[in-house]
Amino acid sequence: MEKGVPVRAISRGFAALEAINLRKSMTMTEVSKAINVPYPTACRIVQTLVHEGFVEQEPNRKRYRTTVLVRSLSNGYRREDEVAGRARGHMEALTEEFSWPVSLLTRVGSRMVVIDSTHCLTSSTFINYHPGDSIPFYETASGKVWLAFCSDQERGILLNGPVEPDSSTNFFRFADKEVEAVRENGYALHSRCEVANGSFRSTTIAVPVFRDEQLVTALALTFFSAALRRHDAVEQFSGELIRNAELISSILSQS
Repeated sequence: MEKGVPVRAISRGFAALEAINLRKSMTMTEVSKAINVPYPTACRIVQTLVHEGFVEQEPNRKRYRTTVLVRSLSNGYRREDEVAGRARGHMEALTEEFSWPVSLLTRVGSRMVVIDSTHCLTSSTFINYHPGDSIPFYETASGKVWLAFCSDQERGILLNGPVEPDSSTNFFRFADKEVEAVRENGYALHSRCEVANGSFRSTTIAVPVFRDEQLVTALALTFFSAALRRHDAVEQFSGELIRNAELISSILSQS
């Protein structure tokens, strides 16, 4: 097999497991739609996960949920716990100061995964993110920051690897034109959740966090697009976000 080419069956299996885990419970039809495969294929994938013990059918219902065995996938991996612990106070202080939710995210495959967030500390949010929730890497502020500040080798893998169905070529145009701008500015912006009238519901500004000059996570603040213009948001938030990210980076490097 050509180097770097994923095994489709394994990729689909992980996609199904992630979808069921995020939604807590799903029917076969819902799994089929979520991972964009035919119904018979979704059935084979889910039954394989059931056989391996990661998924089970709910009693007396045609719905499937993950089992406690999924926790075994994170055994021995505690970096996020340390990063969250070191960053939590800074995140809460930022939310207290600006009233907007702040998240800490890291890249896992082609997703940005939430390590911690302060969404529960403010009502100024459309979605409450929790540790373990994930968003598409491509075309997100944290993903843009990751692409700009990761190693050249990792960037090459990200740009040449498989693309998720919900991403678009805009990300790759961004990669060619704006990586240097993000590096120079120290932050990335992204507006998402387009509504019927063509406006955006929320905008996120994200900055990098390092340990010994190695990128480990992104610190992101999300605000209602109708509340602030992007220029005003950058002026108001970017300095404090960068300052707090640098403080967290220093703490992580010393620990």
